[in-house]
Amino acid sequence: MVQKIFRNENEVLLYFLIPSLILYASLSLRDSLITMLSILFIINLIRDRYFFAAVLLYPLFILKIQMFAFLSLYLIARLFFRAHKNYGLFIFFVSGMMIGGFIMEEQILAVLNLYRLAFAAENFVAFDGSISYLAYNVYGGGLAEALKLSSLGDAFFKAILALPIFFIMPLPWNWSNIFYPLQSFESWLLIYLYVRLAMKQNLYKNSEFILLTFILLIGSSIYALLLANEGTFVRYRFSLFYPFLLGAFYLSSSHRFLKK
Repeated sequence: MVQKIFRNENEVLLYFLIPSLILYASLSLRDSLITMLSILFIINLIRDRYFFAAVLLYPLFILKIQMFAFLSLYLIARLFFRAHKNYGLFIFFVSGMMIGGFIMEEQILAVLNLYRLAFAAENFVAFDGSISYLAYNVYGGGLAEALKLSSLGDAFFKAILALPIFFIMPLPWNWSNIFYPLQSFESWLLIYLYVRLAMKQNLYKNSEFILLTFILLIGSSIYALLLANEGTFVRYRFSLFYPFLLGAFYLSSSHRFLKK
């Protein structure tokens, strides 16, 4: 099955030996299921199998609402805006997103602020060392105002600042167990593999790859805004990044196959 999709590429083995994929597959069915469903969604969408891709959104909606939202945006961009066809349609899609964002700014900010506060409260450490929602209720009264996003411009600025940290965490000064250095190395590996794919056959000029990367950056930026507990968001980052990496690899393999 894998070889058929990826054109018998021996290189595909490297992408299925990523440590987190093996770790989460052995420890948590839910994360593995989210990752696999997302991979199938992206590849089927790239192959123009819209119906099958849309069907996969339902279990993602139940399992992880964030991935449902990010991938739904990808589906909308392809199906209604045809943003994967050329640069002009991609710019039209981005412009439509910006206009829609400003029209619904209040609702978007309400959702982002709610999630920022919820993740921060979940990870709140009180003066007495207690960590819980109860500790937040007792000691964390000023946190909501400090975390509040005042506008989409404010959200964009803070996302840009937090995005590099999101991509390369866990940072060395936060390593607390033997798995953290491995995850840190893996974060750089994922970035390297994605950039390497972008440079092969000038894939970065491909409209589909540009749209794929744009959706990845949107999802990553939102997670960067919500970033609280590193351990949690390292897991979130992998379940987001890895399916898009496999999508980029599929594009690279298909592009090479067509050239031959």
